[in-house]
Amino acid sequence: MNFASLKDSNLTGARLDNAKLDHVTLAGANLTAASLRKANLTDANLEDADLTEVVGVTSQQLAQARVNKGIRLPAGVVLPSPPQPR
Repeated sequence: MNFASLKDSNLTGARLDNAKLDHVTLAGANLTAASLRKANLTDANLEDADLTEVVGVTSQQLAQARVNKGIRLPAGVVLPSPPQPR
């Protein structure tokens, strides 16, 4: 199965509310000031993406995505803690 790749894309200010971005590669993408309200980010690759000033993204959405320490987040949004080993 092939999934869309928007790696390193400039999506500054994009209106992606309710978008189905599951499994999409957004690694290194510039999403500055984009709107991601209720966007499906399940298994989306957001490694090293710039989400500075993004509107509507939540820690719960990010918990469903692939992220790394290189992601830049909007103020007040934190990366979810990784699952603890049992």
